[in-house]
Amino acid sequence: MLQHSKLLRFMSSFNDHITKVREYLQGHEAKEFDCPVSVDELRKGLPVQVGPGVNPGIIMRSDTFAELGNPAEGSTGSIMWTEDTSLLRDGHVTLIGPDIPELEGGSQPFGQVIMMAGKNLNTEVFDKATEYQHISDSLEGYMVRSSSKSIWGRISRDAATKGFTMETLARALMITIKTNVPEVETMEIAFVTTTKDDINQLDKIAGEVESLHTEIIKGYWKEKGYDLDEFACDLNCSACVNQPICDDIRELDAIRGKQRGDEDETEFTDGSLRYVAEVTDACVGCQTCIDEHSCPYNIISMNDSGDKAVINPDKCRGCGVCVDHCPEGAILMREEGG
Repeated sequence: MLQHSKLLRFMSSFNDHITKVREYLQGHEAKEFDCPVSVDELRKGLPVQVGPGVNPGIIMRSDTFAELGNPAEGSTGSIMWTEDTSLLRDGHVTLIGPDIPELEGGSQPFGQVIMMAGKNLNTEVFDKATEYQHISDSLEGYMVRSSSKSIWGRISRDAATKGFTMETLARALMITIKTNVPEVETMEIAFVTTTKDDINQLDKIAGEVESLHTEIIKGYWKEKGYDLDEFACDLNCSACVNQPICDDIRELDAIRGKQRGDEDETEFTDGSLRYVAEVTDACVGCQTCIDEHSCPYNIISMNDSGDKAVINPDKCRGCGVCVDHCPEGAILMREEGG
């Protein structure tokens, strides 16, 4: 754990950013609503399921009711925390812009801010909570196609028909984080679905928060004997080819923690299924899939003869973007692991 004085400095900085978010929200016309604060009450009346593995599949464009945060539209996401529970209104949600039912067939800019508080929050807890800010596989009818500081998501037509709204997403986030990170005592969430300019304004705050996150994570690993600067780490795990190495380090650290008798070790590997894109013989070599809009991770190339696309299965993140963009329907998703 980071030294207490350093941790307090970090948390105090997050307090400043929480204030900046409040000022941002107050400068826009918003809808506000309050969700229950207990996990049991949050689950009541939800139109879709929330829990591990309830949405393991890919939502194709033809099945999409609305898209949020497409790179062409703009997106941003951040998570911040404080020891001062009085700074947050537990269960409160602020929405700037149209709600899901108003977005049928559209692609909208998207901003998400998660603010949480607890008297026992520390760097390990923060690291764990950060893993749950994107809940694609834990919310029926909702898929996040890219993560880190950006959020590119889809809501399925079936989920929208059942009544999926931004309150549904907020409740799911609260359920997931409060269930898996019990140290979180209060949570408040803000969403923005208006314009790219509004997202850019919010992204400036998110950028400051991201820099603070980087300091925390680097400090966390440095105290464990790993200098991330030596690995040229940009802290974007979702697109990093070295992620398996970090997973191994985490697993080794968890094993060492068990050997030491630590009470709060965290399991980082669960043996769950992963999806990988695969090019079939129907490929005509049009190269439509080889650009940043078709593959956010830039891991598609052409074979030596230049007549067929090739996807690196070890680096594929299973986002399914290339599947949608292929005009020939020549890219399919297959399961690995389990």
